[in-house]
Amino acid sequence: RQWTFSRDEDLGEVMANSYFTYFNQGMIKELAAHYVPVHCQKSLTVGGAHAMCEGPMDILQQLESLKGMVVQLKGSIHQPTIGGGMLVISTGVSLSPHAGLSFSHVLSLVRTNETYKQNVGYQIVNDALCFLSTS
Repeated sequence: RQWTFSRDEDLGEVMANSYFTYFNQGMIKELAAHYVPVHCQKSLTVGGAHAMCEGPMDILQQLESLKGMVVQLKGSIHQPTIGGGMLVISTGVSLSPHAGLSFSHVLSLVRTNETYKQNVGYQIVNDALCFLSTS
């Protein structure tokens, strides 16, 4: 599975909204299908605790731990990377779980070989979500 975008869309905002909507709606397996099948990574940081995983099964388990998450996005940007990929950076505040904690989220996307109606396709190769605490 891949996300497809035309060149005119704001990829950063669309990606961030789509990503967090999957969590909020409990669509974890659907979100997991957007990761590159091999050599992908996902990390989650809450304060000083950090968990990193690789591979589809570990990533699915970590995604499940955030099922039902609700956030308020503050902003998102995107920029191209070498090889036609995209880096998407989002910030916001978690409403549930970790209510009130600000977060930073970084997605590294790789371009797929498939296109749909002239749109470019992307999959997640690296995903880092960090909840920032004051302690």
